[in-house]
Amino acid sequence: MFTIGATNRPDLLDSALLRTGRFDKMIYLGVAQTPAEKVKIIKAQTRNVQLDESVDLDELTKFIPNNFTGADFSALTSEAYMIAVKEKISVISTEIELWKSSNGIDEDLLPETYIKLRFPDDQEAQKQATCV
Repeated sequence: MFTIGATNRPDLLDSALLRTGRFDKMIYLGVAQTPAEKVKIIKAQTRNVQLDESVDLDELTKFIPNNFTGADFSALTSEAYMIAVKEKISVISTEIELWKSSNGIDEDLLPETYIKLRFPDDQEAQKQATCV
């Protein structure tokens, strides 16, 4: 039988679990110490997210403390993603209002409708306009 578990507080494990014969191996994975390790973690956390070309992960890791855990990295990347989404919503909302005023449209438009009206024949431009 294989049992795999994880904790960020091994000091709180019941001593009965740690007696001889209960578990053969205990592996401790510490926190990332080097910038290269931190970059690997951030890349893994953001593998499904398109990062802007201006993002320099090596530079970013200089500001990350040495005691950052996996949960901290997860919180960092998800918060950064949410900030980017909010900024993109603000930019698109402003673009919609400017486009509506220049084209004499008074009704509200959904962002999807605006993008299709603005780039009717350009699928690549529509895709690029929706990327965060």
